[in-house]
Amino acid sequence: MLPEQAAVVDALAATVGPPNGPTEVAHYTSLGTLPFLFPPRAGRWASLRASHVLCLNDRAEVTAGLQVLHQVASERFSEDDVRRRTLHELAKGMPGDGLEPCSVSFSAATDELGQWRGYAASGLGCAVVSTVASLAPLADVTGFVLYRPPLQRAFAARLLSHLSPTASVEAISRVAVLGACFIKHAGFAQEAEYRLLKLVAPDQLEYRLGGERLVPFVDLLAQRTDGPALQRIMVGPGWQLGGLPEEHRQRHHVVLSVARLLQTAGLAAPVEPSSIPYDPR
Repeated sequence: MLPEQAAVVDALAATVGPPNGPTEVAHYTSLGTLPFLFPPRAGRWASLRASHVLCLNDRAEVTAGLQVLHQVASERFSEDDVRRRTLHELAKGMPGDGLEPCSVSFSAATDELGQWRGYAASGLGCAVVSTVASLAPLADVTGFVLYRPPLQRAFAARLLSHLSPTASVEAISRVAVLGACFIKHAGFAQEAEYRLLKLVAPDQLEYRLGGERLVPFVDLLAQRTDGPALQRIMVGPGWQLGGLPEEHRQRHHVVLSVARLLQTAGLAAPVEPSSIPYDPR
């Protein structure tokens, strides 16, 4: 782990407190994504794409965090301090320093209506549930995103304490960009996001079509022979499975197809319904 990565991990741990938070998190997605995550005969979770942070749905992604860091630096450091001057420039826009931050998101809210609507085909998708412990080794920095301003400022202060007054602009920039990725607007708080962040050289990026734009990404599992734990797959509330008797639910065509996909991939995990009585039609 690079020093700047260790600094972010330490600052997050100190801000969030002891590791007594959620142990399971969910990745909300469409049913059509499942064959890419669990291909036939893979025997494991085989793909997990992290998209460039500037191509996500938060229009203030990274910039909001850089502004918090700049505000705290302005209070702690003199005007001629390299840390304050660097963060002043970063607050104007994220630099391109040769490594690009890519992120994939999970949620501690494993059955939440806003997530179903926003990320899982308006409730007709699914949520892939895994464990924090098995996901953490896949990325350079992982942790729960901070939404409350007091926690954000405490995190920023802790993070800045790792920076020496003789640190290079490059080192300050790297720490700041990594840290800023864990600060988001309070309007996203219901997402309870657990973020996996990977720094990637530009020539390692691949591209996919996302809506009407090209999205750079990296597959966190491409070079691995193991995958994260698969606890269960939840089927979205749009299919109205929650009120069905167990024997009828197991024969529902959506549940059957997901179960057969997992069987073909060589995986065993329960397929469960959302408990939310939501009908998108």
